[in-house]
This record gives sequence, structure tokens and C-alpha cells, in this order.
Amino acid sequence: MIRIGTRGSKLALYQAEEVKKKLEEYYKNEDFEIVVIKTQGDTDQKSSLTEIGGIGVFCNAIETSLLNDEIDIAVHSLKDVPTRINNNTCIAATLKRGDVRDVVIFKDESTNILNSKIIATGSRRRMSQISQINEKIEFVDIRGNINTRISKLKENVDGIVVAKTALDRLGIYSNYEKRCIVFDENNFICSPSQAIIGIQTTNKLKKFVSVIKDENSYKSAMIERAFLFEFGVGCSFPIGAYYDGVYLKVFVNVNNKTYKDSVKIDNKNEASVLAIKVKEFLYGK
Repeated sequence: MIRIGTRGSKLALYQAEEVKKKLEEYYKNEDFEIVVIKTQGDTDQKSSLTEIGGIGVFCNAIETSLLNDEIDIAVHSLKDVPTRINNNTCIAATLKRGDVRDVVIFKDESTNILNSKIIATGSRRRMSQISQINEKIEFVDIRGNINTRISKLKENVDGIVVAKTALDRLGIYSNYEKRCIVFDENNFICSPSQAIIGIQTTNKLKKFVSVIKDENSYKSAMIERAFLFEFGVGCSFPIGAYYDGVYLKVFVNVNNKTYKDSVKIDNKNEASVLAIKVKEFLYGK
């Protein structure tokens, strides 16, 4: 029996099931089961991600279960996985990337990004980019699964920001399509590895898992994670990176100083070099 570890939200379970289906297609004589693991990010739904540690709060417990041989495979939203993982493990595969775009769901059809006053999001990256569209918007923190976030619209907010791929995977985007805006992925830069399902396993199972790897999505993930790695931060930092197969589009905001560019690159080493250049611009040599 091959044990697949995941968080217990509807979205996480959907993603684990997708991995399970792919593996079952390839290994018809193997049995697979899904094991739900509660992470720090699931347990503490009130504190902001920064307050509870930021990096790894949604996957450290799953990685620990992997190292303790309680599971064989860990399925993550790859954007939540730290760029520094245990040396005895690896990101063995990624599935085909979903829609990378961010979405604002408004409380009604008459509300838009220009007349909004309060937007709910816990992402500093999203805050920074939305502020460049409408500097008057105020932000309130938001945590929880997609349905919990959508329920925030019943409170005193004009809109909430979510990843479109989450709505797509749960099959609910059409419910809100008429009262949302979908940002262009080339101008509103996503979190590194956003919309990518990542599969972490021990090094000895790397070959076993890698057969379901989507090569293009894996390359994009490694390039975006290489850029992020140089900053030594996680997805709570105001940093975006999106590789479209030719260009790496990046956005970083530090102390009200912004770097935004689109650079033609081909590998993660070039992404690292770009990150060092960006750091010099933002922080000085």
C-alpha cells in the first residue's frame, strides 16, 4: 500500500485524488490510499501566516510524516512548500499547471477594483499589486479554505482575492464569474509555483513518482523556486514569479521600492542570477 499524505481541505483532497489517479493509471497493480494530516496552518485559523511562522506552515507536518515513514508520498500546493526542504526528500514530480491568475470576487456586480474600499487578502504580494491599481484600498487579513474566504463577503468588505485555479478545481468559478475580475497573468504576477500540484517524496521513491511528472510545469516550478530561493523567504513575502516557458516575469516590493520585469531565461541558474540582480537593486550591493 502506497500512502499519500495531504491536508484535509476539499481543495487539498481534490489535488491528492488527482495524484492518486495518475499513479493508479501507471501502476495498475499497486494500491494507494490517502492519509489526511493536520498542519499548523490548519490548526491555527485566526493568526496571520506571518504570526505563525509563514514559511512551511501548511507542509512541515506532512514532511515530518514523510520522514517518519507514516506516509510514502506528500501532495502539496507547491507554492506553500519552502525552497529549502529536507535533504532526504525531493520534489519528484508536478502535475500539469492550472490557471495561474488571481481573482477578486466582489460582493456584488456593481463593485469593481476602482470603487472598492476594503479588500480581504492575507497576501502581501497581492496587496502590493492591487495598491498599484488603486492606492486608496485598505486591506484586511483573511484565512481559511475557499468557502470560509467567500463567506467573508457577508462582512464589511468589498471583495476577496483567491487563486482562480482553486475555484476551477472545486468547480465553483461559474458561481462567481459575473462579479469578479481575473487579473492578467503577465501584469499581475502570481506567487512562485502558484497553480502547481507538487509531489514530495523520499529520494528512494523519486523514480517511482517521477513517471507522472509534467515536464513543462516542473521546469517552470524549478525556475520560479530558484528565483525565490535567493531571497530566503516564503510565499507570505511580497514576491511574484511566473515562467511562461520563455520569459520569467517577476515582481518584488520591499520598503515601497518595486522591481518588476520580464526576462528571457532558460534555466534555474539564470533565474538565480536574475534574483541576485533584483536584490542588488532593492537592497544595494
